[in-house]
Amino acid sequence: MNRYILVFLCFFYVNSFSQNNSSFQFDLFNLNHFSSFFNSDTILGIPFFTDHNIHFITKKSFNEFSSFDKENMIIDFSQFIEDGDDLSFRFLSENNLFFFGFPNAKSYYSFGFKYFSYFDLKASNELINLFWNGNNQYLDNSIFFQNNTVSLMQFSSLFFQYSYDVSEDFRFGARVSLLHGINFFDLEKGDFSLQSFSTSITPFSSTINTDIFYQSSRANFFGFSNPGLSINLGLKYNLNKWKFLADFQNLGFIYWHKRNSQSQSQGSHFFDGVNYTMDQIFSEEINATIDTLEGIFALNRISRNSFFSKLPMRMNLHVAYSYKPSFDLFIEYFAVQSNLSRYTHNAFFGASKIFNKHTGFKLAYNFNNYSFNNIQFAVSRKFKNLLININTNNILTIFDFRHSNYLSLQAGVYYFF
Repeated sequence: MNRYILVFLCFFYVNSFSQNNSSFQFDLFNLNHFSSFFNSDTILGIPFFTDHNIHFITKKSFNEFSSFDKENMIIDFSQFIEDGDDLSFRFLSENNLFFFGFPNAKSYYSFGFKYFSYFDLKASNELINLFWNGNNQYLDNSIFFQNNTVSLMQFSSLFFQYSYDVSEDFRFGARVSLLHGINFFDLEKGDFSLQSFSTSITPFSSTINTDIFYQSSRANFFGFSNPGLSINLGLKYNLNKWKFLADFQNLGFIYWHKRNSQSQSQGSHFFDGVNYTMDQIFSEEINATIDTLEGIFALNRISRNSFFSKLPMRMNLHVAYSYKPSFDLFIEYFAVQSNLSRYTHNAFFGASKIFNKHTGFKLAYNFNNYSFNNIQFAVSRKFKNLLININTNNILTIFDFRHSNYLSLQAGVYYFF
């Protein structure tokens, strides 16, 4: 409970400062997230320190199946399996390796280089139970293992962004990105069934039916061997004391044709377990068993055809009310699509404050699909020509990481001319 009191006191402290009109633009928190970004200064993102944004979200927190005994970490899925939970998590990383922007009359131009990583994993409760407790529990029964998926996508982006003040209250922005696909793996189908027999000589004899398919591609870090294109569209509208922002990102695709393949395993297989007697060489029997398992789950390459994949789309909506010149109340929503077409939805309710003309704070309560007790805390500080941004959508993770299932960190350093 003390951590919630700490956050409340921090919120009260931020809002107790005297109100000042400031030329400092709080939109810098959204420098890398809104296509309608506009500033009166020329800005250089410090190379490799420009902006790094990391999200990690799990359906269950780590303390559900792990604990520490002195210096050792103990993994125990027993209660996890009994509760019937699936294991799933998502990882998203956006690294802005370079950024440069400059104003020109009513327009703002910017360009840069970014690197994206998306990873999604879902393992069903039945699969975790199989690996944790073995197949002896399924004697003379058939069990189906479905909805097990893994997906990875990594690509770089060379982008050009343009925003324009159509009128005093309306601004439009767009970003065009040339993409280079680096790694792609998509386990489109990972289903199999298992039936064990109590009448067999060994306790592990089973019939296994597989229906597995995946496609993959990989390329060098630099280049355009797997080319792609994406467009971001954004707008901002002011109505009296209200500000409305909308942004639609990653509207595009990647054409994968570098070292790509489609592989599958489909059919029925019999595994007779380990049948060992004292006159046999144990290592040879183990090798034979491993060869049998490899034969069952061997993924035969069926083609090297090129293929397209769409990008994980992202949508941002932001509404703010200027309670005072340097104090805003806001509601924000953003959704991020995974490689598997599922969405993570995030909602924020909070306030932002600027004081001393060089420092901004943002504090909000937020929740998403899996986590409902998150506190966003962001600070932006300008030291002469240098600006530093730090943001976390769940500051409570810092105090207790194992009991949280949502981690979000963002940091960036910029130089103003």
